[in-house]
Amino acid sequence: MGNRQWLVALVMGSAAGLGTSGAWAENKTEMQITPYAGYSHLRVDGDFLRDGQSDRFDLAMGGVTVGFLTPINVVIEAGTAFGFHEDIFSNDRDIGLDQDYAAIGYQLDFADGWRFVPKVGRLKWKLESDDRDLVDSLGVRHETLRGYDNFYEASILRHVSPSIVLGFNFKDVDTEFGHNRSGAFVVTFGF
Repeated sequence: MGNRQWLVALVMGSAAGLGTSGAWAENKTEMQITPYAGYSHLRVDGDFLRDGQSDRFDLAMGGVTVGFLTPINVVIEAGTAFGFHEDIFSNDRDIGLDQDYAAIGYQLDFADGWRFVPKVGRLKWKLESDDRDLVDSLGVRHETLRGYDNFYEASILRHVSPSIVLGFNFKDVDTEFGHNRSGAFVVTFGF
């Protein structure tokens, strides 16, 4: 893990050690389903593109997570996300990114209905290009590259009812092929 991921893990551990719990959580268990939609900025290094030039793509993205909140406010979740960039004027710049992941975090409820949730996790990614613009480390052209990487993310949310929470999520991934950073609007339903 990079320095930023260790810092997030340290903050999560410190927050867990404080044992604080807001009025909304009160040491209960909860199943959480969180759909989200947003924007992702993707950088693909030149070593993984046919023309050898690094390129940046803006992707529309969406996904869903299913999580479990433990009595000590630790959140364990699994999710899937997809992102796509469609260039209507040029077919050779279409690219997609699919991610399946698992994460662990700490849910900190505070200030009358606000929630902060930092998380770290591991994801499996699949980068796709319709026109075989991608190359592997040996220079062989592919439509799809796959791999695994660690990530960190943080969410800031606000309760609109005891079981529904709205907010924003930020995720950062240093990938084998480059970098992916995303922001999304999230809705969490607790059961």
